[in-house]
Amino acid sequence: MNRGKLLTLLVGICLLVLVITVPFMSACNGSTDGGNGDNGGNGSNGGNGGNGGNGNGTTGVQTMRIGLLGSFTGSYAPYGGPLRDSSYLARDMLNEAGGFTVNGQQYKIEYIEYDDRTDPKRTVAGLNMMADQYGIQWVVGPQTSHCTFAAEAISEPRKIAMISGAAATDLTRPGIKYFWSATGNVGIRAAALWPYYINVMKIKTISVITENYAYALSMRNDGISEIKKLGGQVVGDELFESLTTDFSTIIARIRQPNPDVLYVCASPAECILVVKQVYEAGWKVQIVSLTELISDDLFRVAGKAANGVMGMSGLDYFAYKKGLVPQPVLDKMGFDIDGYFNLTDRWVAKYGETNMNFANLGARFLQAYVEGFKRSGTVTDMDQFMTVFRGMEYNPPDWKMKVLPNQLFTTWIPVSVFYESTKADKYDLLAVSGHTDDFMKNWEAVTIKEYKTITEIRKERGY
Repeated sequence: MNRGKLLTLLVGICLLVLVITVPFMSACNGSTDGGNGDNGGNGSNGGNGGNGGNGNGTTGVQTMRIGLLGSFTGSYAPYGGPLRDSSYLARDMLNEAGGFTVNGQQYKIEYIEYDDRTDPKRTVAGLNMMADQYGIQWVVGPQTSHCTFAAEAISEPRKIAMISGAAATDLTRPGIKYFWSATGNVGIRAAALWPYYINVMKIKTISVITENYAYALSMRNDGISEIKKLGGQVVGDELFESLTTDFSTIIARIRQPNPDVLYVCASPAECILVVKQVYEAGWKVQIVSLTELISDDLFRVAGKAANGVMGMSGLDYFAYKKGLVPQPVLDKMGFDIDGYFNLTDRWVAKYGETNMNFANLGARFLQAYVEGFKRSGTVTDMDQFMTVFRGMEYNPPDWKMKVLPNQLFTTWIPVSVFYESTKADKYDLLAVSGHTDDFMKNWEAVTIKEYKTITEIRKERGY
């Protein structure tokens, strides 16, 4: 046989092997890791390419892709960065334990991540990318309210589930089926906190300063509604634009009525700037907010201005570690203290005692999906998943959770007073409120530590 014929024969053999092997390898890839989701396969061999590799094959370990969509860089990074870290910690701990099993098929979690930089246009682009390129149906995020409003225009018609801590009340308006706020919206925060401020502290007059931003506007509107219902009086009401850096003129106007308290309705970074400039202006008014002041970076910015600020943070690592939460309250919450410290020990080993309020949030969000997959018996059928997910109870390394009919999760609201620190670890936990119905209309507060009335605070501070 001459060299030409031999070469032709060898090429033919190679092509034949290639034709036979490639489809075989593709099928194995789908059945063992779920495929890459880019080619829109039908999942008949376990790799549902059109659904992010979330097929129903029964060979090996498949990859279950979940979207991770948030503000990981930019102005909201002090919150977005730690939340991202928490999400990956929860994923790693789940995967290390063997993942989860649905109908005999074992799965491990992979996140498809997208940084929206707190830009609604990028949020929409990221959500579409996840759905179109990876077939993703389940997302952790978005993180901020105005980005979540934009995402709902995509997620509702496409049946993409989203869980996050975005908290504007209208995000869970009637008709919304696929977004859940897992940390409580500002409407229920107002219902839980303002009775304490007015009925216990005897606050009567309130000035309000609000950022022109969805989350903050919701905080203002729901807060004022609750204040009026409880007999309080709003004596000042100012609005400012996002990214404002000089509040001196607004502060000069809003302090004129000499209110009992200043109610700050703003995103965390702007809230701290207001707090700091009120302090620098020499106004010693009591400040309250429904914003979660849980980022260590914010306390480093605030410095001494943080002393005496009241807010809703305080059910966290430091409270549990120091024993600030009475055992009867922990029992009522159904708190998994061993699971919580198992998770937070991992966090501390990796990051130190920083941003501890975020440590368990990733597990709270991810475990909700995983429990839904296991109980519904599907990782692909959203309708079947929803029949089980709504009303589901589960136990993350946290308090006992229930997915409520109003698109919220079980929530406990603390009342705390904060002090100067380099991280969110110095505060007195004053009370904890829990809801007594599934629609969060009725709340009961347990007083943990007695605090001053507003009359005593005004006399002490001289304003």
